[in-house]
Amino acid sequence: MAQRSLPQAGDKTVNVAYVDSGPYTADQWAEYMRSVYTTDQEATQGVLRGVWNELAPTNPATRTVNVATGKGFVNGHLLINDAVAAIGVDAGVARNDALVMLENNSNAVIGAGAATNYNTVGNADIPPYSARLAVVKTVGANFSQTDTLYMVLLATFTTGAAALTNFTDVRVFCELATTITPSMIEDRTRTFLITPERGYNMTASTNIFHDTTHSWRPGLPFPDNADCIAVGDFLVSDDYVSDLAVEYVVTPMASGNLRSSIIISGGACGEPTPIITSPLATTAVTSAQLNCIESTALAGVAIGDIIHIWYARQGTSGLDTIGNTVNFVGFLVSYTADS
Repeated sequence: MAQRSLPQAGDKTVNVAYVDSGPYTADQWAEYMRSVYTTDQEATQGVLRGVWNELAPTNPATRTVNVATGKGFVNGHLLINDAVAAIGVDAGVARNDALVMLENNSNAVIGAGAATNYNTVGNADIPPYSARLAVVKTVGANFSQTDTLYMVLLATFTTGAAALTNFTDVRVFCELATTITPSMIEDRTRTFLITPERGYNMTASTNIFHDTTHSWRPGLPFPDNADCIAVGDFLVSDDYVSDLAVEYVVTPMASGNLRSSIIISGGACGEPTPIITSPLATTAVTSAQLNCIESTALAGVAIGDIIHIWYARQGTSGLDTIGNTVNFVGFLVSYTADS
């Protein structure tokens, strides 16, 4: 069969035309799980993240390894451990062993104990067609990843005459088979608003406070025929990747052309603060609505930079034709994040 799909409704033993319907074999389900939970159907299988205690391995006693509760996939087969598993390890001389999830995909019992290559809880044999937690002795010679005998590492250690040493957690976690790339993510843009910390009327040499007369219009009121400024600060977040830009948000009391600009400086602690100045621009704005205008890109910024922004309205300019107050709401910052 060149093409097939599963699972499908129906029963092909009742209606032979339902060629893709069940019942399905264990091998078919294992293939399905390998395809869903792993990226290459082999090496990246392992523990299910966030389920119970994630099969966390520990070495609580001289010659014992414990495995916490959890679930994991071994060559497409789900292993469930709902109680702490304690496995005693047989003595050896400088032997490199490994704690594994082991899938016995054969019709033969795998023996465990001092005379075998494996230890399990109580040295119980590993039944046919089953997955169990086990210690593989001399891992270099006995570790296997075949369809018949498949293992996924949980921990490695050195077994000596007296104790276990060099115990190392080496768990891998299942990954979805789909590879996520930036182009597949619909929206990686982060946006936030910086409200002005303070404002100043340079023409009248007075501080500007938030508008209480027109409280339904947020922001600092910048009157007509005055040059006014507002300032704000923010820290470049640790998920920043690129494309940091700043717009300013204003709510004018009348429609017209707004004459304004922003001045930006910034850097990390201990660095100089280069200045980016946008030229004065004349922008048409609409009364009684939020106008997000004049986007300015910030080049050369990095995670941890402290950015300081000045906004200036040149209300004394003849190019500023609003003829009324403009409420400055804040700085709208956007950037591309890493997820």
